[in-house]
Amino acid sequence: MHTLPDCATDPRRWIEVTDKLTKLRFNPVLPLDHDWHRGQPDEFFADKDLNEDVLQEIKDARRLVCTAHLAFSQKATDMLTEDEFETKWMELSEGTRAEYYINAFKNEQDQSSLGNVPEKLNCPELCWDELERGDGQGFLDLMKLFLLDDNDTPPTQPFILVNPRFDEIIGWSESDTFQNRRIWLGMRRMMRTRYIASFLGMVIANYSGYDLKPVSFTHEHHKTKETLERMRPMIESVLSPADSKKWLKAQATNRKQMQLFCANCLKAENKAVNGRMSVCVRCNAMGRQVRYCNRECQTKAWPSHKRECGKELEKSAAFDDVDTVPNRNRPPARPDIPSVAPGYKRSPDLVRLISLMNEEPTKDYIMILPTSDPRDPELEGITLDEIQGAAMFMVMRNKAMRNGDQKALFYVYRVLQKCGAVTEKQLRNQLKREYGKPFESLLAILDAGKPGPAVPDVSATEIDKALAYLKLADRFYEELDEYVPGEIGKTVKLAIQVGPRRDLTVIAHFPDSATPPSATLVPVTVSQSRQERRSTPQGKKGKNSHEVFGLNHRALLLLALHHYDPFLISSC
Repeated sequence: MHTLPDCATDPRRWIEVTDKLTKLRFNPVLPLDHDWHRGQPDEFFADKDLNEDVLQEIKDARRLVCTAHLAFSQKATDMLTEDEFETKWMELSEGTRAEYYINAFKNEQDQSSLGNVPEKLNCPELCWDELERGDGQGFLDLMKLFLLDDNDTPPTQPFILVNPRFDEIIGWSESDTFQNRRIWLGMRRMMRTRYIASFLGMVIANYSGYDLKPVSFTHEHHKTKETLERMRPMIESVLSPADSKKWLKAQATNRKQMQLFCANCLKAENKAVNGRMSVCVRCNAMGRQVRYCNRECQTKAWPSHKRECGKELEKSAAFDDVDTVPNRNRPPARPDIPSVAPGYKRSPDLVRLISLMNEEPTKDYIMILPTSDPRDPELEGITLDEIQGAAMFMVMRNKAMRNGDQKALFYVYRVLQKCGAVTEKQLRNQLKREYGKPFESLLAILDAGKPGPAVPDVSATEIDKALAYLKLADRFYEELDEYVPGEIGKTVKLAIQVGPRRDLTVIAHFPDSATPPSATLVPVTVSQSRQERRSTPQGKKGKNSHEVFGLNHRALLLLALHHYDPFLISSC
């Protein structure tokens, strides 16, 4: 085990030494550094070390990591899209950024690794020269790796920032079929990623004026001695007597500092203020402690808890999808907006757009107009008010949102140009931020006077899926009243022209039963600032909201924007 400088009293020296050790550890030309898990026989990962208590800790550690990831992504997305964080971060002096790094490392120093080295030594991504690459661009690039593609749908599996060298060091293999080893090494990979995420969260919290400390949770304190004694043979088999004694003592100290918590909302127990939390009677009878703030939290947790209440946990609990803490302050994800395609990374601005559209389930698109306050832009909601236009636009918009499809983007761009909700410059700027290179290269083609890409025909199946979503949203209720999704029947071939000059024609195959006589596109917009959306009660119109007239004659549904805890950074 390494003897390091004290990060609390000499943080710069601590960073210098840990950076040097980390670079040696991850140097691909050097032999793999020693690790107490790599190369161990199956017997080393014994069943007795994966008892009920350990599986419960692992299960909830995964849940906490997923919950913290969602909160981090939400906060980071807001900072990148509304606070101009990327520009402001790179404009800071190196010394100012250094203070943020140092404060974060100080807060992280007490978080130990599941291996035989401090967790910092498992994270070459946190070496100083990596963070400061390109005047702070390295930190921003690392931060963006942790952004989710949907900030309104909690992740159900922990995100793993894969580092092939680290996987080699600990002996991880995707093809390993021995479940016990996969559980322990999977935890190693998760906790390495969590350490990096927690560091990033500490930096942006400090930048935003928050002084945070990591909070560690546990289910109980009375079994610490018993658990560590059971682990002693494993620890002593890989560490010297002095080092194993030091490690076990450190673990006992860390466990005492961990806080008991509510299994539903993750609130820490405060006996001095609120007394002891109640525990699940059935689980407690079998030796497992599951706590709740009150009856309300217990009731809300029951749909997921009932699957394991009073039952022994299986090893599969270390791999199963987790039930994250519900975010009651954000609307549910719209069913018509697709998940991201494998390998495609949505921009922060596109993620933000999707969140705004989740608040307005009947809007086809939302234009975001800058104001004097970046956090309170004016929002212009776009509603296509004829069924063919709405269905076609949904198909194309979803392709663009799913994987940045340039042909679909061409269609989306032409429709939004015709709407006239914003200026051409504003429209281009927003789509550039949302879709990046695919849209920029499209503009290069069009600005050179060349025709845009040919958009392929839209199938009846694609249209049917869009119509199903429109019916679910209670739009076009007259046209879709008798329409049965999935029963396409006879189709009509329509040529739909879009754009200011109607220079883009797309062929679509519409179900005959959902095709009214006319096929023109009539966009209707609804304007409202974000601040008004926050303050206007649900169901009432703000001063700048308007009735939407046409085939889909409905008032704008206002959803209040609530607050959420942006810095839920917890560990188990």
